Amino acid sequence: MTRWSMLRALASAVFGFSLAHSAVAADFATADRLFSQRENNRAVIAQARSEFLQLLDSANNVNDKIRAAEQLGRLALYEGEMLSPKSDFANRRAVFGDCWCRNASLFSRTCNEPGWVEKISPAAIGQRVPAYFYYRGMCIGYWGEASTVLEQAAFSGALRDTVNAGLDVASQSAASSAYEGGAVHRVAANVWSNPLARAVGLYDAKKALAQIDRALAAPANGSQDPGSLYFDNHHTKIVVLKQLHSDEPSAGWKQKAIDFANETLLDMMDRLAQDQIPASRAPEFQEIYDHIKISYRGLTGRDWQPE
Repeated sequence: MTRWSMLRALASAVFGFSLAHSAVAADFATADRLFSQRENNRAVIAQARSEFLQLLDSANNVNDKIRAAEQLGRLALYEGEMLSPKSDFANRRAVFGDCWCRNASLFSRTCNEPGWVEKISPAAIGQRVPAYFYYRGMCIGYWGEASTVLEQAAFSGALRDTVNAGLDVASQSAASSAYEGGAVHRVAANVWSNPLARAVGLYDAKKALAQIDRALAAPANGSQDPGSLYFDNHHTKIVVLKQLHSDEPSAGWKQKAIDFANETLLDMMDRLAQDQIPASRAPEFQEIYDHIKISYRGLTGRDWQPE
């Protein structure tokens, strides 16, 4: 082979690699732009969801599929749990059903039309990732809140198995445990402290407290913040402490909830004043701030004021 032909072959190989690389790299620009505009805007949320669903379907590599699913999960949490009141059963059921199961059969206890989260399941991508168990557990749990008692009972096994599998994945590596500020621990705490879990045998508020403390103690994980900067962890801990007070009114849990809520609100107020809110979670930060104020009012009978 002549030197010229070798150069041509090399150039062809490089060009071919570039084309192949561009073919598998998903373009998140439009979806990410819409995601950044999601604050209090359901129309934009719907557009962003559509873009990420297309990316999830078309992505040719696992990392892009996981990234698209993560953004879909964040949109579901923001729209279904933070923007929607608990009384909006229809919307919450639709948002979280789209995530885990669009058509659940009550009597056979099976899902006839799996939601988007199944596209990053171990069967779909060949590995167990914390994102799958976190978002699946979150979506089944919140879907259950908006469903009938019979549906809650029928799919309690799916919720239990998802939470337990997520905790098992978290036990395998520090990175999985720390994922998204201890996400699999957070979802376990939310499930186990929910009074609705009593009827299906999943309730254990003290185990929930241990799990949310693990989430709060989660270290930074790559580009992800530590658990102490995921303020949904703080909100969950307040909910858990309130539930423990309901179980044991004389055990001092209420004062612990009040003190922790006050500390959290002071921290959040300072971060707002100093513009230290995690940019990628600013809309959620404000919603959580407002929710914790509501919790404080419920605990004390008065509006929160910094002291």
